[in-house]
Amino acid sequence: MADDPKKTTLKSSILSDIAELLSSLEGAELDEFLREIGEDPDKLFQQGKCARTAARLAHSRRRLDAARELLKSRVRPNMATILSLDLGQKHALLAQIEKRAQQTGEMTLAARNRQKDSESDVDSFLEACLMLGLIDEQGNLVE
Repeated sequence: MADDPKKTTLKSSILSDIAELLSSLEGAELDEFLREIGEDPDKLFQQGKCARTAARLAHSRRRLDAARELLKSRVRPNMATILSLDLGQKHALLAQIEKRAQQTGEMTLAARNRQKDSESDVDSFLEACLMLGLIDEQGNLVE
């Protein structure tokens, strides 16, 4: 009965034997066997290497595409409330952020050289803090 899964066909038996033989061979023995059956071991190795590289690149590409889609789907935080604060309130918020940064060591402000010369500098820094989740859309520190 050929449809019985418990019985193996001659073809599957032979393929199983070949796979077992191949997995038991290493080095020169494997190269010799491959040459006997008309294959070039170096060419097969290179093909396998290329296949693995292509699989890794495809996987990386899928992850990159998924990350891009996630970024596209994110809603940009609303800066309206923070932008509507007067300059004094913005500087007070900056002082709170800097104090938290010093206390926790979670971030440094060195990249900005701790200078916020204009209101647009202050606004861009506060926007970055909002994007990073350090403050909420109302201008409150996030715990």
